Amino acid sequence: MEVMIEKIEKMERGFGAMIKEIKGIFEKQVEEMKKEMKEERASSETERARGREGWEREKKELLGRIRRIEEEKDRAEGEKRRRNIVIKGVDWNEGSNEGTVKEFIREKMKIGAEIERTHRIRVGDKNTIIVAMMKLMEEKIRVMKEKSKLEKRIYIDNDLTRKEREVQQQSHRYCKV
Repeated sequence: MEVMIEKIEKMERGFGAMIKEIKGIFEKQVEEMKKEMKEERASSETERARGREGWEREKKELLGRIRRIEEEKDRAEGEKRRRNIVIKGVDWNEGSNEGTVKEFIREKMKIGAEIERTHRIRVGDKNTIIVAMMKLMEEKIRVMKEKSKLEKRIYIDNDLTRKEREVQQQSHRYCKV
């Protein structure tokens, strides 16, 4: 019996040593896993930061592109309106067209100008605005120089884009103050 007890004690000591060894291996593996997880977390944070930087750079490029496209659109619209004049304060009849506007300019301003096309912009019941495109830029310049010969309530202006009109209104408000 003593021999058996000795064998059991020997086995217990062996088991204790094995348990300590397994526990050491297990703790070592847990530490390695923690270290790997920490490195992976740092790596993913770095990737996310790079991704954010990429998105920010792409956003900045797209905003720049949008601004350039808007500027080009504004420039093209201004170029399209370059030869246009806007006539206000005249009671036009319903059949007003290029011929009517040409006759108005010839009679009131004593200028023989060619008009490519016109269109009406209704502003209320009585007042109508006519936008006329002159055939040549020189004719428009001549009309703009001679517009002071018109009656007091008749106005001829450049055809401005919405942005240009807003800037002009702001400058008029600023000058009045």
